[in-house]
Amino acid sequence: MMASIKILHLYHDILNLYGDYGNVEILRKHIEDQGFKVEVEKKTINDEIELDKYLLIFIGSGTERSLDRALKDIRRNKEQFVKFINSKRVLLATGNSFELFGKKIDNEDALGIFDFETQRDKDRTTSDVIYSSQYLKQDTVGFVNKRRQDLS
Repeated sequence: MMASIKILHLYHDILNLYGDYGNVEILRKHIEDQGFKVEVEKKTINDEIELDKYLLIFIGSGTERSLDRALKDIRRNKEQFVKFINSKRVLLATGNSFELFGKKIDNEDALGIFDFETQRDKDRTTSDVIYSSQYLKQDTVGFVNKRRQDLS
């Protein structure tokens, strides 16, 4: 029998700034290529969710306004997210969506699961970025387009 993996694409409609649905489809395809059956469920604002049903949660990037809408909604599921993260399943938050899991975004409470705060600036950073790590064989190149922020 083929093993099955359930992926939750959370806020698929409002945190999809750069076509993150395509990233989820590529992820699904690569997992299927490894011999697994993959089911992707999409949930958004006001939907009921049961995070313990999923092995992986994907949240894409969005505008600051969309991220603020998601923040207001995601707070009702804080305990589920704490349990999910502590169970060592995978949460993949791309772009600015990782901010939801810090202590604050500007002066508004976020989920507070991780020990950082985000302070947005009115200036915008638009640039290519190069990421180097001892864990990577080569640099990773990306792009950033967001308000500058200070992560404390």
